[in-house]
Amino acid sequence: GLQLHEIMAKITTLSDWKQNQEKYLSIIPEKDRKKIKEQIENILKHPELQEYYSSEFNILNERAILIPSDKKAFKLRRPDRILTKGNEAVVIDYKTGEKTNKHKQQINEYGNLLEEIGYQTKEKILIYLGKKIEIVRA
Repeated sequence: GLQLHEIMAKITTLSDWKQNQEKYLSIIPEKDRKKIKEQIENILKHPELQEYYSSEFNILNERAILIPSDKKAFKLRRPDRILTKGNEAVVIDYKTGEKTNKHKQQINEYGNLLEEIGYQTKEKILIYLGKKIEIVRA
């Protein structure tokens, strides 16, 4: 799960994946590469997700959002993937393990933070990385 997450953090678009998949997969033990490649392509080509791996969006992977804190410091939030087009934003977070309410709270927080800085959050999507890819909208 963590290796898949690490590769997804590098991929911007489907065409980026096609051009760089050997490089991206090089961090995976040889015996696991076929399975990981299938999982990645299941995400990138999924009918509900494929538009979010196209070049029609400005894509920000693993970008920090700084939140002012009452202690003259900043808190940091780092969604896995933020997509923007005009003033609309989509936030995607990859998860491993069981679904929890904490995950929904987290992605809703990301959406709220994007709205605070002027975006209209169009979608908030959790992608559970497991044997089968599962999509949850918050």
